[in-house]
Formats: sequence, C-alpha cells, structure tokens
Amino acid sequence: MKFNKAKDRPHGLGKNRCVRCNRHEAHIKIHGLNYCRECFKEVSKEMGFKKYGKEV
Repeated sequence: MKFNKAKDRPHGLGKNRCVRCNRHEAHIKIHGLNYCRECFKEVSKEMGFKKYGKEV
C-alpha cells in the first residue's frame, strides 16, 4: 500500500462529520444532529423543523 491509513482526529474540523454523507463542511451539530447543511435541508421536514421567513 502506498499511503498509510488516515488517523482518527481527536479534535478540529476533521472530527465532526455528517452522519449521512460523511462531509465535514457546513456541519450542524446543535442538539446533537450531526448533519451537513444539505442533508439537514433534506430531512428537516421529517424531523419536525419548520422554515420561517419569506415564502417563495
């Protein structure tokens, strides 16, 4: 094997990942959700969240 296995991150950006798509960008961890913004947008209605603001 050419490269070693990536080590587990105890802290920093690489630690928090989305539970659906495994991304670490735009991570929502409030209330223990652990979703990225795109996955949260897909499942938020099923979880009971409502969108407030302008209706398009």
